[in-house]
Amino acid sequence: MSRSNITKNKAILWPVFGFAALLPLVAIGQGASPRYFTDLSGKFRIRAIITNANETHVKLQKTDGKEVTIEIAKLSEKDQKYVNDAYQKYKAMVGDYPIGTKVEIFSTGSWHPGVILNVQPGKYFITFDKWSDSWNKWVTEKELRLRSSNDEQSEAMSSSTPATSEQPSLNSGFRKTASGNSPAPLPDLAKTLAAAKAVDLRTAPVANFDFTADPIPNHGKSLPLPPTITVEAERIGNPMQVMFDSTMQFVAIDPVNFKSGIHTTTIVPLDLSLPRWTISTGGEFAGVTEGAKSAMVLNQYSPYAYLRVSLEQDRTNIETSASDAWLPSSDHISQQFNLPGNRLLVVAISGIQLWDLESRTVDATFLGGSNCDVSGHGKYVACTVGQDTAVVFNTETYEVTHRFRTDGWRPLKLSFDPSGSRLAMTGVGRGNVYDLSTGEIVHSYGLTNGNSGELGVAWIGSQYLVLIGGCIVDLESGLPLWALPFSRQPLLQFDETTIGVTTGEGTEATIQWLRITPEQIAAAATVDTSGAIKIPRGAVATLDVSGLKHHAQQVKQYYESNLQSLGYTLGPNGMLQIRFSSTIGKPTKIRLKDFLKVSRDADATFVPATVHRHVLLNGMPIYDRTDEFGEKQLKSTIRIQADESAQQAVTRLTTPSESLFTTIALPRAGATYLPRTKGLIGEGTLKELAQKIGK
Repeated sequence: MSRSNITKNKAILWPVFGFAALLPLVAIGQGASPRYFTDLSGKFRIRAIITNANETHVKLQKTDGKEVTIEIAKLSEKDQKYVNDAYQKYKAMVGDYPIGTKVEIFSTGSWHPGVILNVQPGKYFITFDKWSDSWNKWVTEKELRLRSSNDEQSEAMSSSTPATSEQPSLNSGFRKTASGNSPAPLPDLAKTLAAAKAVDLRTAPVANFDFTADPIPNHGKSLPLPPTITVEAERIGNPMQVMFDSTMQFVAIDPVNFKSGIHTTTIVPLDLSLPRWTISTGGEFAGVTEGAKSAMVLNQYSPYAYLRVSLEQDRTNIETSASDAWLPSSDHISQQFNLPGNRLLVVAISGIQLWDLESRTVDATFLGGSNCDVSGHGKYVACTVGQDTAVVFNTETYEVTHRFRTDGWRPLKLSFDPSGSRLAMTGVGRGNVYDLSTGEIVHSYGLTNGNSGELGVAWIGSQYLVLIGGCIVDLESGLPLWALPFSRQPLLQFDETTIGVTTGEGTEATIQWLRITPEQIAAAATVDTSGAIKIPRGAVATLDVSGLKHHAQQVKQYYESNLQSLGYTLGPNGMLQIRFSSTIGKPTKIRLKDFLKVSRDADATFVPATVHRHVLLNGMPIYDRTDEFGEKQLKSTIRIQADESAQQAVTRLTTPSESLFTTIALPRAGATYLPRTKGLIGEGTLKELAQKIGK
C-alpha cells in the first residue's frame, strides 16, 4: 500500500431526514416502555419512545403511533441526559454498522449485498438484497464489510443528490469559533466541475509514451527505523485511519472516536520532534498537505465541504469550525489523497476530481473510476473501472497510460510497488502484478484459502505481497508463505522493506515499524523447487467436457476464452489438461419435511448427481475433486425461498451449479508452477513473522 489512506464511505451510513442526519435507535427503543418527555418550561409533555436521534435532534413516537421531531436542547435537563445517553449507547454498540447501513455479508463462501435491520450487543440482524426474508439472520462483525464505491455507483447515479432545502444547515455540521466568524463562501461546485477537463476512463484511448517510474520518497534510501508512535483516544475504531503526508516526514492517525462522536486526529513528525498537532472535528480526516503546512477534513453535514486548517507551531490543539470550509463536496466520497503541489484527489460516486487547493478549482475530472491508489509522488493514479478492468492515468497530462483487464475476476484493490514500476491488482482469491514499463503481467497467483487482498496491500521488496487480513504471497511461485489473522487495520509503506503496523487497545493507538527483508523471508521459507514445472508461453491446453451432463456448453465457452487469456493455445494432448464429467442417477421421490427445515410439507423429486473435476499439468494432478449431489444438500439448513415452490427448491439444492466448474484457479502460461503444500512458513501477525525470521 502506498501512503494513501484507507477510508470508509461514511457519507452513506446514516439515513437523512428533512432537518438533520439521524441515527435509527430501533435497537435501543425495541421493547422499551413509553416514558414522559417534558420541555424546559414544564408546560408541555408527551408520552413516547425514541426512534431516531443525533447530537441536536430526537424523533419520538407517541403512543398513538404519530412521530414528532424535537430539538434536544428544548427538552428538560433530565430528558436531555436520557436522550444523549441513549444516543451514545447506540453508537457505541453498533460501531461501523448502524441500522440501515448497506453492507456486504459473508455467507455460503462469498460476499453478498445486504442491509443492517437490527443491532444487539455483539451481533447484527441482516437482510440480503437479492434473497427472500427467509434468509435474514444474525451475524457477527467479522462477517460484515462496507460496500465498495463500485457497488454503490449504479444506485447513487440513479438518484439525484438531495436538494439543499432537505439538508441540515452549514452550522449543524461545524462548531462555531469563539469569534463567531462566518464560513468563507465556497466555490460553486457545479460550475467548477463543468469548467474542468473531463476524461472518461471507460473509453479514453491509451496514450503512446515512454513510462517513467514514480517511486515513493523513501525508495532506495538507507533510513533508520522510525520510532513507535502512540496516541490516545476515548475509543479505538475498526479500522483506524493512518496516512503520510506527501513527503513521508509526517504521519497522521485517526483512531475514530465513537464515544463522543468526535474524530480526534493526531499529526506526528516521524522524528518525534515538536510540534505534534491534535485536530478535533465532527468530520472525517482527509489528509496532510505537503510538508504538513495544513490539514484537510471532510465534513459530513450539508452542504458537504472540505475544511482546511493551518498547522502552525503555536497552535497545536485545533478545533475545526465553519470558518475553515475550503472546498465544496457533493456526493458520497470514498477516498481522498493529498498530492504534491497542493493538490487533492477526491474519489466520489460521480467521478474522480483533481483539485488545486490554492485556486480552489478542479483541474480535471475522471469518470468511471473507483478504488484508487496513487504512485509515490502522485504522478500516476490507478483505479478500477467496471467489473474487470484497471486503468492508470497521469495526474499531470490527464492521459490514460495503461489499461489492464482480468480474465473475468473482479479487481478490488490496486497497489503501486515502492519503486513505482509495478502495479498489483488483487481480488478474492486472485491477483496479477503488471510491469508498467512493458504493460505485461509478470506475476499471477490464485489462493484457495482466506482473504487475498481486498482489504489492502503492502510490499516487501518486489517479490512479496502482504495481503491485509489474508497472507503473504511469494509472487515468483504464487505460494502463500505466511497466514495473517483477519484484520481491517491499514498498513503504512515506509520504504521497500519497512511497514508500519497499526494496532489499538483500550484508549491507545500505536504504529509500530517492522523491517522485513526479502532475503529473510526466502531463507525462512526454504521452498522446495524440485517439483517446479516451467510452463512456456503458448503452451497447449486441452479441455474435455464430453462427459459433462451439466452446463457443458457454458463451461466450454468459459474455458475457451479463459485459457487463451492465460496465454495457452487450445489443442489436443496439451501440457495442461482439464477434464470435467458428471453422472446422473435415477429420480428419487421424497417428502419435504424429511429433509428440509420447513413449515410446510410437500412431495418433490430430486435427481442425484456425481461431478468429477480433474486438472493435470505435465501429467501431474494439480486439482482432483469429486462431489456428490442429492441427499447431502437436502439435509442442510438452507430454507425454501419465498418466491419458489418446493420442487424448485429441491431442484436448486441438488443440481450442480455452473460456478462449480468456473472457479478453479489455473496456472498462467509463462509462469512456474510449484505444489502449494511446500511453502508455508507459519501463521501469525507481522510482528510474529519478524520475530521468527529474525532468529
